[in-house]
Amino acid sequence: MSVAHLLLSLLATNLFAQDAPISGDDVFLTPTFGVLDERDLAYGRKDIARHYGKDFRDNGATAWQCFDTRKIRIYCTSVEDSESESESESESESEGSDPELKVEVGRYSDTYMYRRGYGESYCRDQMWILRKILKNTPIACIAGSFVSQERQAEKVGRLWVFSRLKSPRGDYCVFPEDEWGCHSSW
Repeated sequence: MSVAHLLLSLLATNLFAQDAPISGDDVFLTPTFGVLDERDLAYGRKDIARHYGKDFRDNGATAWQCFDTRKIRIYCTSVEDSESESESESESESEGSDPELKVEVGRYSDTYMYRRGYGESYCRDQMWILRKILKNTPIACIAGSFVSQERQAEKVGRLWVFSRLKSPRGDYCVFPEDEWGCHSSW
């Protein structure tokens, strides 16, 4: 492991391990390592509910975290609906498969999920795009809206709604927004 990757992992782990208070306007939860800029800060703050909530957990911000790309896992999850067992074989391919990004650093496990399942082929396409952005780069940053946190023994699991992935190789938004310049044709 290179010294830079070791320092990155320790720094990101220590930031959350201390559970340091984060100001209501702060949407960069980890150091940005030159990947994020003022425009990304504005992207995170765009949905903040002013005068409500003291930090990213309850103010509507789209918070950013930067990670060692070797810690980011991308896969498709199957969403099983109890009704699907009784439905006919002609069930729509547009349901039941979500891309998911999972990052485990220290005692924290961050899971970024899409808003709903769009189907297996969509999920595979999304995985291809996200992996292309992560390829051959040491750092990537993920933006998402906080949903919940669960403590289990030594681990803390946090669930996020995925919004955006950015690395020096590319930038991708789930919902393209021209004003933020984060959607590229892949």
